[in-house]
Amino acid sequence: MSDDAMKKMLQRAREMQEKQNRRLADTLVQASAAGGKVRGRMNGHRALLQVQVDRDLVRAENREALEGYVVELVNDLIDQIDKVLEERFGIVDKMPSLSTEHLFGKR
Repeated sequence: MSDDAMKKMLQRAREMQEKQNRRLADTLVQASAAGGKVRGRMNGHRALLQVQVDRDLVRAENREALEGYVVELVNDLIDQIDKVLEERFGIVDKMPSLSTEHLFGKR
């Protein structure tokens, strides 16, 4: 294979990767927990983009419950984005779910 052909092939591979990265960044899912009081968004790169918490849940006595709701929310977002990635792009790369034990230690 000539150097020019190799360069063209590598350039095409880079372009395809960039296109895939843009498609993943534009793929969004939303989820909620606690009856809609904890909401969030995640993109196809599995980046957590936003978490919104209802004011009623933001009190010191609700801390443990709120932590559980956030974990529930993130796990739901991961499940949703995994399904979308598999359906749209054929990507099957399961990420393990989270638990409060991994994040906050045993209580």
